[in-house]
Amino acid sequence: MDAIPWFSTFTALTELAVTAAVFYVFHRAIEYGEFAGRVLGAAIAYEVLFNISYMTSRLFTHDHGTHHADWMVATLAGHGALSLAMFVGLLVFSFLAWRGHRQGRNVFAEHQRWTAAFAGLWMVSLLSGEIVFLFEYVGHY
Repeated sequence: MDAIPWFSTFTALTELAVTAAVFYVFHRAIEYGEFAGRVLGAAIAYEVLFNISYMTSRLFTHDHGTHHADWMVATLAGHGALSLAMFVGLLVFSFLAWRGHRQGRNVFAEHQRWTAAFAGLWMVSLLSGEIVFLFEYVGHY
């Protein structure tokens, strides 16, 4: 078995911290009426600097001669598409929350169903990425 690429390990672990940061922002807004804009900004900065660059690098560094099981190909494609959609959603949601905060509104608390739906999809994206990592580098399928 080849060594696990450091960038893959780094992003798999730090994505857990980004998820905690995003959920922390939601929690602070809904439970305490606070907008943790700096934490949200740091999560977005991480996504731009590391996650998007990682996913882009995988397009060019992945061994395209490697055969994957059909379910793995579907998981990879689904994860990639959902991750991109979640990033765009995070940008939109964050902008709306920031603008709402400036107007004295709490967008996350006002739209708890949307926030919960976003959090659920975020978890699907996170878990599919962790599954891909585990099967690609740790397990055998």
